[in-house]
Amino acid sequence: MFHGVHDDGSITKISLDNPQQGQRIRKSPPITIDRLRAMISVLPADSTTGLRDRAVLVLGFALMGRRSELVARDIGDLTFTADGVEAWTRGWS
Repeated sequence: MFHGVHDDGSITKISLDNPQQGQRIRKSPPITIDRLRAMISVLPADSTTGLRDRAVLVLGFALMGRRSELVARDIGDLTFTADGVEAWTRGWS
């Protein structure tokens, strides 16, 4: 499988077995701090699911992690300090 990146940021997957057939993949724009704040502002701060969702969004943004890396985290990967949270990063392959 080969991935070609276009000027507009989109990606095309091309099978090496049949290079004539390509499937264009839409690349999402990056999340900015303003977009992150907007997403967090609509989540409830008074429920456990709202707090969880806020924490996952902020942690994902801070770590610049992929979804798979974020959901693979354990509570043991985090250390809560007076300044905030320290996240242990494993060697991802």
